[in-house]
Amino acid sequence: GLVTELAKEANYVVVLIDYPLAPENPYPAPLDACMESFLEFHKVAREIGVDPERIAIAGDSAGGNLAAALTLKLFSQPDLPKPKLQILIYPMLQAYDFDTPSFRTFKDGSCPRNAIATGYINYLFGEKALPHLPYLIPAMIDKRHLKQEKLKKTSENVDYYKMLPAELYTGHG
Repeated sequence: GLVTELAKEANYVVVLIDYPLAPENPYPAPLDACMESFLEFHKVAREIGVDPERIAIAGDSAGGNLAAALTLKLFSQPDLPKPKLQILIYPMLQAYDFDTPSFRTFKDGSCPRNAIATGYINYLFGEKALPHLPYLIPAMIDKRHLKQEKLKKTSENVDYYKMLPAELYTGHG
């Protein structure tokens, strides 16, 4: 994949983690597998010629979500080794709002909102959610998956349009 190609170009060692996939293995199984793999690799890094102080964590799409979560988990525990850097490539980082400027712009792109919502639901709840997908997906896309008081508070604090550079803001208001 993309991470492997980047590693070849940069002449880096890559370890791909075959983490368990949703919906058969919902959260936290994929994150736990990534943590276990990172810690094990860190232990043996010197033995195989890798500097343990130069290990990066990378991922794309759902793997980007796991890379971000793993990095946060490692940095939240002082006794664990830390990655040198983190590379997130089009990561799936939020399931709060499916009406952001990028979702509007790329709504008919290669990964539509309903596919992303399905991915999050499978990741969080696994197979038990499958019969409910026809109801859960529209609820998530329309922000009905959040408590209204939480939605109001978050909406007051998050303004995607203020975060956009001026040249990207055009047509998103």
